[in-house]
Amino acid sequence: MSNNSFITAETKSKEGGNPGNIEIKVKDKIEITDFDSGIRTQIRNKDSGDKQTLEEEGAANITITARSLSLKDGGRLEAFTQGKIKAGDITVDAEDFVEIYGIGEKKERKEIKTEESGIFTGTRNEAEAEGGLIQITTPSLRLSDGAVLNAQSTSDFRGGDIKLDSDTLTVNNSEISASTETGTAGNVEVNAKDSVLLTGTLPDKSKSPAGIFTQATEGGTAKNVTIETDELTVENGARIAVSGVPLTEQGFPETEVDENGEVDESNLGEAGKLTIKADDSLTLDNGQLVAATGKNPTNNEEAATIEINVPGVIILDNNSLILADATGDEVIGGNITIEGGVLVALPLNNDDKGSDIFANAEDGDGGRIDITLQGLFNINVINDPSAFFDSSETLDRSLVFGNNSSEIAALSLSGGEAGTVTRDITNSAQDPEILPTSLVDRRP
Repeated sequence: MSNNSFITAETKSKEGGNPGNIEIKVKDKIEITDFDSGIRTQIRNKDSGDKQTLEEEGAANITITARSLSLKDGGRLEAFTQGKIKAGDITVDAEDFVEIYGIGEKKERKEIKTEESGIFTGTRNEAEAEGGLIQITTPSLRLSDGAVLNAQSTSDFRGGDIKLDSDTLTVNNSEISASTETGTAGNVEVNAKDSVLLTGTLPDKSKSPAGIFTQATEGGTAKNVTIETDELTVENGARIAVSGVPLTEQGFPETEVDENGEVDESNLGEAGKLTIKADDSLTLDNGQLVAATGKNPTNNEEAATIEINVPGVIILDNNSLILADATGDEVIGGNITIEGGVLVALPLNNDDKGSDIFANAEDGDGGRIDITLQGLFNINVINDPSAFFDSSETLDRSLVFGNNSSEIAALSLSGGEAGTVTRDITNSAQDPEILPTSLVDRRP
């Protein structure tokens, strides 16, 4: 499919009625290319949709079964609702691979419009139902050059989940996102048997990292990201984040202040939980793992929590960051748990910038960092909050992040109770001569 070609099922009726489902099965490949080309289902009116019929028959779902699926230069699969029933689910089962890449362009008069290639589900303004699920099963899933998987909610209802099952997942200058504004975002679950690689930044958005996100942008609730694989690499500015607040390029909260210098808390939301299970290795090479919250937990007691389990080796290099941060009045810092084999923070000299693990709170009590490993190398604990303030006594969370050392801190930065850092280490040292020479395998 190309050149403004579309397959669509939709309803505009104010009298109820649901769109049909779209199911496509082919023995070979499916390719969708170019701006404004794709497969789409929509509930387009706030009064559209029949919940009883939906329960009996389903509606607006897109199901693709093929040897491979390619979405290129603006090609899309989309399922949206603005009505009384949930957006359709999009399910892709590809025997060989799914590849999504490129941004489509279309010139209209003097304006050039762009459109990312990708798979999208969502609720729009006035919708009275949830977003749809994105589920992809394939040996190889590749996103590159601005591609997007996006389950979004712009209403007060919950966004859809994203579930990915593959051998390998590569996200190159692209993003996987479950987001909301004032509602509740969906979850992102990745089960990639062999490897996950997240790298780079988004095209035309030099300060926006590529990666995997659940986020709440206007006071809503972000949900959870769970990744299970053998090898996870986050590099070249990429990020995994569960965030209820805007983030800077470095990964720290970026908040607006009023004329009195007070933080504007109206758009601060609640973070989700980030869980990583990587049997062989976790490598952060100028990469970030972030859980940043602007509210204390309500229904999710594990909000703003990062749990990492790596029986093999964890490498932090090139100014990488693991952050569970709290912004807002008396908001308690998040918690970080790291378990497994060996953690090494590079460099082992002072020529380059170090990497950091923080569970700090701007105004509330600090969080908790619990580390249980076979070895922990080249990383120190900070106990004094003054390290995060410049010479004019202005808070700068990134101040420590820019130095040549690798550090751990769980602090209150404005007078609350300090958090705790506990380390249960079998072998810990700062001497590079006794670094481990092989991975530690703790699997039964």
